[in-house]
Amino acid sequence: MEIENQIWLGDSLELMKQIPDKSIDLIMTDIPYLYLEKKPSPKSCLYGAVMKTRVELEQTEIDKGIDIKWLDEACRVMKKINMYIWMSKFQIPEYLNYFVQKKASYEFILWLKPDAMPLHNCKYNSDKEYCLYFRKEAYCQPKDNYSAATYYIRNKNSQDKADLGHPTPKPVDITKILIENSTHEGDLVLDPFVGSGTTCVAAHQLKRKYLGIEKNEQFYKIAVDRMEYEKKVLELF
Repeated sequence: MEIENQIWLGDSLELMKQIPDKSIDLIMTDIPYLYLEKKPSPKSCLYGAVMKTRVELEQTEIDKGIDIKWLDEACRVMKKINMYIWMSKFQIPEYLNYFVQKKASYEFILWLKPDAMPLHNCKYNSDKEYCLYFRKEAYCQPKDNYSAATYYIRNKNSQDKADLGHPTPKPVDITKILIENSTHEGDLVLDPFVGSGTTCVAAHQLKRKYLGIEKNEQFYKIAVDRMEYEKKVLELF
């Protein structure tokens, strides 16, 4: 199968087996989150908003996490460990343990949301999203202090969710910064859980090659249509 500038429909755990060894320069992905937050009380003023989010995640089946075995295939297809993974806080210990055993370096990158929903259930606000970067050695260096930051402040991207029809899209600008920091032009970027296609869009805009995999047919179509539109727009400039 062609692996450059493609989006495949199917299960990542199976389709990744068709990717040749050491053919991928970077993995940038947003894995299905393990969502274990307690439900707020029905009497809470936040009940409606919180439950709306839970229903969106449950309906798209991205609230149960993913078998960590996918990392074995990920490490096989990468030229060397070089990957960014967005995940829930509940998944961090398992992923850290996996890569620490492989003696990989790691970095925490945060998307901070100043307009996050107020706290409930006597806990701190859910005002951040976590991205872990794992690498075996330095690959590319950030071009300036801003792109070397380990946190980025952005409001919730509610409009992106509405426009793309996906409950958890990541900002294109942050995705572009991370890809640019860790690849060269012409490199191949893989997203095994491509969702609405943000990684592919960012890679294409940076003149990188991309390969996305998505098993949800609705999201797959969104990602394919989005990339077709992206290519047409770039042709105009």
